[in-house]
Amino acid sequence: MSNTRYFYFIDLLRWFAAMGVLVHHYKKNFNITSENAQNSKIFSFIIDNAVIGSYGVWFFWSVSGFVFANILINQKNSLFEFTIKRFSRLYPLHFLTLILITILEFYSLNNFGYFQISSYIYDIYHFILNLLFISEWGLQNGYSFNGVIWSVSIEIPVYFAFFTIIFYFKKNLFTYILIFLIIAKLILHTELFHYQLKACFFYFLFGSFIYLFCIKFEKYKKFFIVLSIIGLFSWPFLAKLEKLEYFIYFESLIPSTLVLFGSLILFAYFIEKSFSKTGKKLSFLGNSSYAIYLIHTPMQVFTLILVKLNIFEVQLLFSLKTFIIFLIIINIISVIAFKYFENPCRKKINEFCKINKTKI
Repeated sequence: MSNTRYFYFIDLLRWFAAMGVLVHHYKKNFNITSENAQNSKIFSFIIDNAVIGSYGVWFFWSVSGFVFANILINQKNSLFEFTIKRFSRLYPLHFLTLILITILEFYSLNNFGYFQISSYIYDIYHFILNLLFISEWGLQNGYSFNGVIWSVSIEIPVYFAFFTIIFYFKKNLFTYILIFLIIAKLILHTELFHYQLKACFFYFLFGSFIYLFCIKFEKYKKFFIVLSIIGLFSWPFLAKLEKLEYFIYFESLIPSTLVLFGSLILFAYFIEKSFSKTGKKLSFLGNSSYAIYLIHTPMQVFTLILVKLNIFEVQLLFSLKTFIIFLIIINIISVIAFKYFENPCRKKINEFCKINKTKI
């Protein structure tokens, strides 16, 4: 029925992407700087470089492109089956966290006179957009409610576009994906279309291209492991090159982000067979990545409310110890959420719609 392989280390990369976003928002939502970070060079370094975590969204999209290329090429799913599988995987936790963030933020407004994340929009119109899973389709006036959901809402048009590409161009897919990738890159730095949609589609295509590339050159395992390591070590140099005044006009042509993402995915792919048992043991981390992504903002709002209620001092959040504890708590909650909420909901929705149980 299917030639689909499961790549545990590729899935683990989703966890790293989600953790990067979590670290970025820890600094942003708790208003932490290297100056108020308490007596820790390590924590100050993390805070100074937390913005790198914001790239986790684009990395997540690249990994998703790899994963869904593997699924859609090797499985015979109708558009209806694929849609139901994605809905059953994504919507239940989205709905739960939407309700949680609404309760928490309006509790804050009622008791303290303001929302904890005041840069987000909280009104009926944007609640409906979130409820319909279309909060970033160009109908919005900004980020709203559980703001991180913006990237998930874009998945719907991107998946549909990719499904169409697979359907019409399957015979010479490697060539066509490369062509679409180049076109997407050229459009990315223009005023055409909504930037977030363009960027998500571009990184998704990049990940799918990496998948096809890996399959095509699978026999050169050792070479690409070495090449990926070289790519990882060269990334800081390329990233610094982008910031030099001399290269400012060529910034968009320096592929620092693609080198980093491509190297990580290549490395994860080519070590899979050698360390598959280890990867399987770590699969719970990959499974929890979506929950980490959606749950961390409500948890940060809840934490800020506790500070306002004088349960503990805000300065406690400025220590490395609290930072680590917060990360651990989010991970524990996310593992539990996947096992006892996400996965059961997914199975029940698929059973109700009479869809086979293959995980997407």
